[in-house]
Amino acid sequence: MSQDVLLVHGLAPALRALVLDSPHSGRVRPADFDTLCSVAELRDGEDCFIDELYLPATASGVPLLAAQFPRTYIDANRHAGDIDLDLLDGPWPHVWVPSGKALLWRTLDDGRAGVQRADFVLGDRDGTTCAPEFTAFVRDTLVGLGYAVKVNDPFKGVELVRAYADPAAGRHSLQLEINKRLYMDAGTLQKSAGFTTLQAHLMHLVDAIHQRFSPQAPHV
Repeated sequence: MSQDVLLVHGLAPALRALVLDSPHSGRVRPADFDTLCSVAELRDGEDCFIDELYLPATASGVPLLAAQFPRTYIDANRHAGDIDLDLLDGPWPHVWVPSGKALLWRTLDDGRAGVQRADFVLGDRDGTTCAPEFTAFVRDTLVGLGYAVKVNDPFKGVELVRAYADPAAGRHSLQLEINKRLYMDAGTLQKSAGFTTLQAHLMHLVDAIHQRFSPQAPHV
């Protein structure tokens, strides 16, 4: 790829003890990405505009890491051993760490289910990647803004929160899944009128986290 594979938005050095990342909003297609699916079909697997939703937080000193490549090219939120064995013509010689959706996708998932998903799903891998107080604070803040929020249902958090979390050392990692219906039209892949409202609420959440958990504030 001629473009950077990862953009880091924000001031250097960071001014707040918080890092945001968007591993699934990229759509710069590498030249070697040969697929039978159309671009529109591939973008169904994209977490569209998540990097844009969080971008204003960088003005207050919060870094934002945004992958530029598509999730359907390689999923940055998967373990290096999370391989779809059906893609191989022989045995996998390394540790196999399946999670249900592999590092390299063989099929798409259109997200349809029998029940409507919550507005937000918080994933802390059953309380192992961040303090329960942190997850509860984020949940309660979002509920206070009028959103339906679930914790670890149906998404518990995948590789990034596992790999970079160390609660005992004060490094807490929480995955936030945002329902696309809040801010975009899934059919046209365009932002909806809800985008601005959601963005403002996310900035409120970022500020609330900083005020509650910054080094100057009482620790949990």
